[in-house]
Amino acid sequence: MEMGVLTIKNKEVWIKHILKGESFFVTHNNNNNNIQIAYNNKPCKFEMENGKVIKVEINGKVIYGKEEKKTKDKQLEKKVQNSHIDEFAAKAPYNFIPLNDKVVESEYRKWEKIPGFKNYDDDKLTGYINLKIETKTPVYIRDMKEINDKEDYQPTSFFFKDNEFRIPGSSLRGLTRTMVEILSFGKFGFTEEERRFYFRAVGDTSSRGIYYKKIMIDENDGCYPKIKAGILVKKGMYYYIKVSNSIYRINYDIKSRNLIVEPKISLRNFEFRTIYFKPEIPVLHKQHQVPLKYALITKVSTNPKPEYKKGYIVSSGDFGKKKHMHWIIDEPGILERELNEKLIDEYINDESRDEKTDLLKMLEKNKSGVPCFFVEDESGNILAFGHTGMFRLPYSKSIKDHIPVDLTEENTLDITAAIFGDEKHHAGRVYFEDAFLSKEMKKESISMNEITPQILSGPKPTTFQQYLEQVDGIKTDTKKLKHWNDEANIRGNKMYWHKNVQTEKEFEFEGDKEKFKKVTTKITSIKSGTKFNGRIRFENLSEIELGALLFALELPKNHYHKIGMAKPLGLGSIEITPELVLTDRNGENNRYKKLFDDDSWHLAENSSKTQEFKGKFEEHIKKETENNVDTIWNIPRLKQLKIMLDWNNTKKTDWKEKTRYFKIGSKGENEFKDRKVLPLPDELIK
Repeated sequence: MEMGVLTIKNKEVWIKHILKGESFFVTHNNNNNNIQIAYNNKPCKFEMENGKVIKVEINGKVIYGKEEKKTKDKQLEKKVQNSHIDEFAAKAPYNFIPLNDKVVESEYRKWEKIPGFKNYDDDKLTGYINLKIETKTPVYIRDMKEINDKEDYQPTSFFFKDNEFRIPGSSLRGLTRTMVEILSFGKFGFTEEERRFYFRAVGDTSSRGIYYKKIMIDENDGCYPKIKAGILVKKGMYYYIKVSNSIYRINYDIKSRNLIVEPKISLRNFEFRTIYFKPEIPVLHKQHQVPLKYALITKVSTNPKPEYKKGYIVSSGDFGKKKHMHWIIDEPGILERELNEKLIDEYINDESRDEKTDLLKMLEKNKSGVPCFFVEDESGNILAFGHTGMFRLPYSKSIKDHIPVDLTEENTLDITAAIFGDEKHHAGRVYFEDAFLSKEMKKESISMNEITPQILSGPKPTTFQQYLEQVDGIKTDTKKLKHWNDEANIRGNKMYWHKNVQTEKEFEFEGDKEKFKKVTTKITSIKSGTKFNGRIRFENLSEIELGALLFALELPKNHYHKIGMAKPLGLGSIEITPELVLTDRNGENNRYKKLFDDDSWHLAENSSKTQEFKGKFEEHIKKETENNVDTIWNIPRLKQLKIMLDWNNTKKTDWKEKTRYFKIGSKGENEFKDRKVLPLPDELIK
């Protein structure tokens, strides 16, 4: 297929060929060819026949022309049927619900048509849903005071306010919204769409390592560094790099940390100091396993000398027992480069960066400046900077670049947004109250012992082979793995497996608590079997919207939700039983009468209406997604969700072993190194 850029002009769709520069007419954009305005100026692939455009694809989706008969759901179903777990598969306490290939829009289509909050509409439904909640495993929800007063508050308690145990309404709202979003084929909600991840791939032989080398070194010239160096300074609110002319290397003894040459200067990890040295030119050093080109310094001094240059020696971190060279940069000249605000913000927000390597924090202690290294893009703009020659790079693509445009289109109103609202358009028509401890529960008997739980140090989204769709599933060649700079979709909504943990011993940290005190905490969980009562109030919902809400809450038998913290350890499994109450606003003539909790006849009507509304929601989804199934739980992507919610999985042999994080051991064990791909939920349970 050809590569081009799609443009929409006066209801005409055109494509400009990227290489040839020619423009080709595609179609008139009318009701029969409704190409979304969001595709304007988007890169695309296209096919031509007899001088005419016959097919256009954006992000792998055919937006014009004949589309292959296999839908994404059917491809997913075939992939599940034809694959199996073997030595290629990764393990994790979580998995993903695949993305939907289309968004089911709200019946209102536009924000202004949604009924207002507190303005009763006779054709809409108002009332509340009582929630009976029972914990199936221990549950831990952090008190908000712990988050706000980190220095003065030891994070141990379940959410506790006004002398009452409770599940916050905000936690229940988040749980329910995510479920509605998945079940209703909604847009993909992500709060950090513009965020770019950082990575370092020294020694990585996968596709990501290949990309890293391409940016950082010239493999055709003895792996000579492409990086530059200088001194990072701050002037007012802005950061600059005073650029040095050259970069050098110098040998040191890894045991003593002394330089090999005289004087035997010793540097700690991440330390730097002023030095004087006799410059050398870069040459190829063949004593390495792979010949490397660099300028090796052999003569240094702590004082000025004739023919010596002033510079800075920089120590980076250890790399096992292989590290034996420090960096040296010369004193910068007059050239200065300003770092843009976005680059600084991204550097600050890199959660995986070790605080010891944070140049901005170093600069707070060294006001005159700190040595740094940087790399430029093809246009000469500073792409990234770091404390050492092989520093962490940001991917060029953001998270949003890996989400199909249809699932993020701002002007599309889906069922989730119509119910819950958003910050720009509508306040929403549902209100979640806190769920309080049931009256039959005794406060003094529901808390578990205070413990230090296992350290949650599993893979982050930077573990690209698990968070991005891979072409060949779990058997993808590591050199062909899609990473965050490739054209690849994220795998979908992340959810955690249930685990049948009941006692503190099953999730307690058994290591040296004193040694790991900086990364451990203490918690007091609520026991399994604890019951809470909550309520969701709603106003002016349609039958389909109320059905979506009830469908998300009332799961099939032995299928449970997850809430709170420490989900990877197995905590947070809860059963929710909803009871619908519709409010009679207009007296005896209203088509729905108030359903009283203590009236058995009304309770029967309650149950009947619940199933009726759930059924209308299901029929709407089946129609809009063109799925001829008896229940939407049998739509392939929602099968994956149902599997993730199924408590019966916990009875499978070695279930906790199959759903644990990969390990990095103290004796060189590293289960992450092979970059194994996470199987689909259905693949795992087989």
